[in-house]
Amino acid sequence: MQSLEQDNEKMSETPNLKLPYIMASQAQKHITHNEAIKALDVVGQLGVITRALTAAPISPVDGDRFLVAIGAIGGWSGKDNQIAAWQDNMWEYYSPVEGWLCWVMDEDILLVFDGSAWVENSATGTSVNPTALVGVNTSADTTNRLAVSSANSLFTHDGSDHRIKINKAASVNTAAFLFQDNWSGRAEIGLSGDDNFHFKVSADGTNWYESILIDKDNGQVSFPAGISNPVLAGLPLGGLNQSDVLFIDPVAGNDTNDGKTFSTALKTIAALENKLPIGRALTLYVMNDLIWDYALVTRYPLHSLQIFGYAADGSGYAQRKITVRNATNYPSTPGCIMFFSPSVVYMSGINIDLDTDRNYAFMLFNNTMAYFRTADMTLKRVGIGSCVLFADGASFVPSQHSNFVIDVSASGYVARNVAAGTNPNNQWLYPSNMTSF
Repeated sequence: MQSLEQDNEKMSETPNLKLPYIMASQAQKHITHNEAIKALDVVGQLGVITRALTAAPISPVDGDRFLVAIGAIGGWSGKDNQIAAWQDNMWEYYSPVEGWLCWVMDEDILLVFDGSAWVENSATGTSVNPTALVGVNTSADTTNRLAVSSANSLFTHDGSDHRIKINKAASVNTAAFLFQDNWSGRAEIGLSGDDNFHFKVSADGTNWYESILIDKDNGQVSFPAGISNPVLAGLPLGGLNQSDVLFIDPVAGNDTNDGKTFSTALKTIAALENKLPIGRALTLYVMNDLIWDYALVTRYPLHSLQIFGYAADGSGYAQRKITVRNATNYPSTPGCIMFFSPSVVYMSGINIDLDTDRNYAFMLFNNTMAYFRTADMTLKRVGIGSCVLFADGASFVPSQHSNFVIDVSASGYVARNVAAGTNPNNQWLYPSNMTSF
């Protein structure tokens, strides 16, 4: 067997780090030894200042190391991907081999040489599964084992679908998204303490209000904290019999108001269009004599509508006049209310003057069951149109009236067997289909 000394005679450097051997017959062996030590000082625990330079810095310090960038120029030309080290007032170059690791100080990342290029360690395909903590631009901890600090986070598909899963141990636990303000909870969406789907909000991170609840058994949606009327009010707060309230005052009102109080009344009928509740009752207080020149369409299930005359100072009920004129938004109708769903209508303290040349009804129940009741009202025609108080299209509309006076000027039929000038007080009246007025 050949001795180690004989083997060393056949090769002058180590196979991996390429460190020079001290040969048996070599003179000045200290020079070879020092060259090996210098190489170890560079590649052992390898770390470079940066990998961004293509040219040598002007004033390097002894021991400075750099990973030469692609496209090197000047003295570094042709040294792409090599380690350049400033030693003994000159540049020394070390060519990496596959598997070398290099820490880049200005980026705080670890690179690996894959045989042709330096790549980030995570790009080698090596699994880090499992690992205790992962922090991206921030520090993870035992509570938040994955932590990311970034303006955005992207989760994308790998060819088709992409689904984010949040799994909990049992029904009584929570699986949810929590939204925070300065680390204090403000909103939570998910399975919070059971298997129903919850939407909750908080102003302080301590007191929470449940806004939306979706039942896991039947998919029904409820609103435990209620619904803010009037825009698309949705399901009722406290039952269908509870009424939303709006005020309209053509003298002192303003259509930029919310209409919820007599001091923040709306001004025109057109402003009511986007404030009609869904599935609820609406009480409308008319605080001054009103021109109704708009066709108001209740396309959603308005449970009931009450219209009352009211004092301008908000002190109580008062007799008011509604003058019905040609609708500005419907060229073929007067101002009117069109109902497209079952509704209960009650009017009190309202005098109606039909000042229009269009033949139509002020209350139109279109293919829907309805109940219409009046009290303390008058109806008369002051225009040339043959208008009536209500018509039922093709449906059944029972009605009841108290102290309701129909002037002889009101042409046509108001209800079956109730001709112009006939007082229908305290009667149930069953109108026929209104085909002519």
